[in-house]
Parts: sequence; structure tokens; C-alpha cells
Amino acid sequence: MISSISRKSRAFLGKPMIALALATGGVAGMAASPAVHAQEEQPELKPSRDFQKAIRPVIDAFNKRTENTELQARAQQVRSSEGAAREQGRAELRQTVAEDLKMLRDAKAEIENPSDRFYWGQFAINYGLLTDDPGLQLEGIVEETASGLQTATRKSQLSNARAMIHFDREEYAKAREAFQMAIDSGATDPNLRNNIVVTYIREGDRAGALAYIDDMIEDQAVAGTAPSEDLLLRAYSIARELEAPNANDYAFRLVEYYPTEKNWANAIILVRDGYSADEAVLDLQRLMVLTDSVQNRPDVTAIVQYADHRRRPQEVLDAIELGIAKGYLEADEALVSQTQAEARKQVAVDQGGELASLGADARKAGATLLTVTAAGDAYLDYDQPAVAEEFFRMAMEMPGADKGMFMTRIGIAQLEQGKHAEAQETFASINGEWAAIANLWRIYAAQQAG
Repeated sequence: MISSISRKSRAFLGKPMIALALATGGVAGMAASPAVHAQEEQPELKPSRDFQKAIRPVIDAFNKRTENTELQARAQQVRSSEGAAREQGRAELRQTVAEDLKMLRDAKAEIENPSDRFYWGQFAINYGLLTDDPGLQLEGIVEETASGLQTATRKSQLSNARAMIHFDREEYAKAREAFQMAIDSGATDPNLRNNIVVTYIREGDRAGALAYIDDMIEDQAVAGTAPSEDLLLRAYSIARELEAPNANDYAFRLVEYYPTEKNWANAIILVRDGYSADEAVLDLQRLMVLTDSVQNRPDVTAIVQYADHRRRPQEVLDAIELGIAKGYLEADEALVSQTQAEARKQVAVDQGGELASLGADARKAGATLLTVTAAGDAYLDYDQPAVAEEFFRMAMEMPGADKGMFMTRIGIAQLEQGKHAEAQETFASINGEWAAIANLWRIYAAQQAG
């Protein structure tokens, strides 16, 4: 996906090479003008006398070539071939029109003005197409462009074609320059800028590719449009590979603009790579469950492990049930059945009075941070988010508290209460180590608010 020019671009870029003669099926004389955009005016062409005399036999010869259906079919066959067969076919075509090519070279020597250059370039392009000779095509493109007599549309098309030839030759800096020329000439095909990104990647300059993508994203933002999903995915991939410090930004934008299950999984995985603490990973896995982006067995077992059936047994049971439903866990696995049994026992104990006792202990004067935290986690586990929020707020003010974690838990509790606006404010206020986790939760809260 990242490593190739799109098929759509290749089709688009191929057409501009079909210049005057191929487009009209033959040229009657120098008075004919190429087809141009309906709203653009072709500058007046005034070829010199000596050039007209030199190019006349080229015109006559080319008209005959266009009428030769056997030759045209052979040319198409060569363009569709590869490797040694293509090189052999090219040699055969050049030999077939060798006299034409000599006359074309002789005519170039008679160029005196821009109009001569314009016409010679067009016939060089056409013969380059006929013989599948990208070098001759490029020479014609350069000459026609240098004439300065083409319309803006034609100039952008020529630049496209020029870029593709350089790209196929692995001359990526030159290809990039030509793609940019096409853009500067008014071409609006989005593949042009994507192709520039590819030139950086093919050179091994991923940092350059990412910088260019950043410019594209900024331009789209200025224009008031959302960056394309493909663009963000490409940026995400490159940034993750480079371990760029702003890699998370692309993950945030992906789920903000395109909140698909796959994008949520990618975003959470990228952010998760930056954390090792159990509680941080757990809050990311919780978001993975809510966004239905659990991808595999490790995603499930991480919840089972970090939630801990002794502290949050209901969450462990829910995770196991999800894993079985998705086919990531088997109900008859010893570890699964054993963990389920232990979690169910803990649920029974909690519902038998342990939860209420824990809550009472957490409200006592002198309660420890550990006790208050356990109470918040337990009440959140048993779907009592308002009570959980109360305990998390108490814990946050205690000595040694991880304020980022407790603010995140407060936001989660608010979200479970349906207080979407408050949850967004809470998540947005979190800085420091937990900021990336909180930002993903903020985006999710905003989407739930509708």
C-alpha cells in the first residue's frame, strides 16, 4: 500500500502522452491544433518555414503508421509485455520506424522558435509511445514543456507523464519535482501528492515522507476538510516504524475521524506500546472492549490478568465471556474454567457483604490509599459508577496518589453514568504520563455524546 503508485494514477498519467497525432487519428498539416480544455485557449502557433519543411515528412510517415493496424497492435503487445520480451519488442519497433526517427532527429535540428519546439515535442511523444521508448517520450515532454505554449491542463498532464517516467527509472527526486509541477499547474488529482509521499519512501527517507504528510494534513485542515483515512493510516504506519515522538497524534486523528474497529485497535495498540504499568494497560484494554476492537487472545488475557479476579472479579468474568464468544478462549481450558470459578466465588463474597464492608472502611477516618482505591475499583466493577467516582476523588487527594490514574478513573466513572460532557472535560484536563490514555478516552466520550 505504501510502496507503490496507484493504478488509478498510472491510468491517469498514461493518457496525457497521447498527443496531437494519436488523439486525432492523424495530422493533416501544421495548421491543426491539439485538443485542449474547453475553457482554456491554446496560444497561437507559428512554426518556422524551415521547420515546417523538415517536419512534413515526419507528419506523412506518422499518419501512415497510425493507419497500420498491424503495427499498432504490435506496439500495444509490446507495451503489455515485460522483461526481455519487452526489450526485444522495443528494438523491433525502433527498427521498423528507423527512417521516421531519423527524420524526426533531422527536424529537431531545424527548431527556431517555441512553436517549432512545441510541435517537435508532440511528435517525439507520439513516436515514443509507438516504440515504447520512455526516453524519447521524456525528450518530447521536455521540449513541449520548454515551448511554454501548452495550456495549464496540458502542462499538468505532461508533468504527470514526466514524473511517471522518472519514477519508473527510480529517479525519485526528479519524479517528485515533476509531480509538484503538475500540482502547481492546477492538477487536483489527490494521487499526485500521495505519489510524492511514495517517492520519499522509495528513497528510504521515511522522515521526509512523514513531514510531507504532515503538510498535507495541515493543508486539509486549513481547507476545512478531514484528512483522508488512507493518509492517516500511512502516517500512522510510518510514525510507528520511526518511533516518532508525535506518533500518537496520528492514532488520535484516526479514531477521531474514522472510528472503525480496526482503527481503534491500531490506535490503542500504538498508545499501549508506550506503557508497561498494569493499571495503565488495563484502562486501554477496557477501551478496546468498549470499541469492540479486541483483536486476539492476548487482548483478552491482558484484561483477565490485570483486572485480577480478586479485585475486579466481574470484569474478569465479562472478559472471559467475551473471549469465548469471539473464539479467542475455550470454555473447557483449565486456566479459563479455574479463573471463572475463582472469580465467581469472589463475586459471591462481595455480594454477601464484603463490598459494603469495604465501602464502609474506605469512608472511615484514617483509611489508607490502598483501601480507598480498592473501594473505587470494586464499586466500578459492580456497575455503581457514582459511588466509584466518590472514592476515586477521595483517593486522588491522598498522599502518594497517582493523580493521572485517578482522574482517568473518574472520567470512566462519569462516562458510565452517562455524563459525557463532564467525562470529556475530565479526560481533557489530564496531563503527564496518563495524557495519551486519557485522550483516547476523551475521543470515545465525545463520540458517545453524539
